[in-house]
Amino acid sequence: MVESWNSLLTHEAIIQMVGHEAFARAMVLAKSGDVFDVEFDAESLTVLGRVRGTVRDDYAVTVFLASSRSGAVSVYRSQCTCPVAMDCKHAAAVLIVAHHVMAGKAVERPEWERTLEKLMA
Repeated sequence: MVESWNSLLTHEAIIQMVGHEAFARAMVLAKSGDVFDVEFDAESLTVLGRVRGTVRDDYAVTVFLASSRSGAVSVYRSQCTCPVAMDCKHAAAVLIVAHHVMAGKAVERPEWERTLEKLMA
């Protein structure tokens, strides 16, 4: 099941859900480390996560997946506690992080951010 989830969570699939602009903003959120508590629930076919808000509290995200008769998994819809509420950049950011977690690699932060972190230490 994890393999089919990982193939579902490609950048192209996420862009289809939220569009190019929201995807670009989601990449920034994912790379900045603002996405956390990402979980997969195979029984209910959901991906859950939280995204640090800039002004308000953290946003809770639930992405609902659907399974076809052939066993293929696809994104059905997403909900978020942000003002947009559905198929937003926060949901895309959770899926980006979920994809990287399943692939066993970290979301790469920009070089300038890693350099600044070294300087600050």
